Amino acid sequence: NGRLFAGNVYQGGKAMGDRMLISPAWNYDILPEINFLDLAIGDGDEIVKLESYADRVLQFKKRHLYILNVGGDEGEEFVESEHKNMGVENPSQTCETEFGIAWVNSRGVFLYDGEKVNDLSSKKLKITDTTNRYRALNITESNIPLIGYHPNNKWLIIHPQSNVTGAYEDEAWIFDFKV
Repeated sequence: NGRLFAGNVYQGGKAMGDRMLISPAWNYDILPEINFLDLAIGDGDEIVKLESYADRVLQFKKRHLYILNVGGDEGEEFVESEHKNMGVENPSQTCETEFGIAWVNSRGVFLYDGEKVNDLSSKKLKITDTTNRYRALNITESNIPLIGYHPNNKWLIIHPQSNVTGAYEDEAWIFDFKV
């Protein structure tokens, strides 16, 4: 509906990690202090990233994902669903694809297709190391994975980004939407 949503804002001299500001329709450079939406205030979690798909805004916090329906008239946003343990630690853990919004966290790889959250890690992800073998996705809390989308090949590419041992230096997992 021609509005800008901004999350984890600094307003009135105070950091507000739970707050989303919403612009008036077609005025993307104006974020009035009175146009805000707060979800789960004071839960100790903060907004990490906002993604949009169709008439939904996906609000990723560190531990939770909230899917907001913003398709109604201005000011009629509502929480469509809440997904515990589906959050991300870093903005690099989400990306937009033509199939929906994808993300990776310590529990696996997921895709919101406009209707539901799909678990992509329950299917096989191909590892691109020199052995070209299949194995389970193993992401831990100690490494923050990266995710990206290659539109020509229709691949989700997930890199485990291990900073401790370097064991994942040349590895990445691929989810092929064509298969």
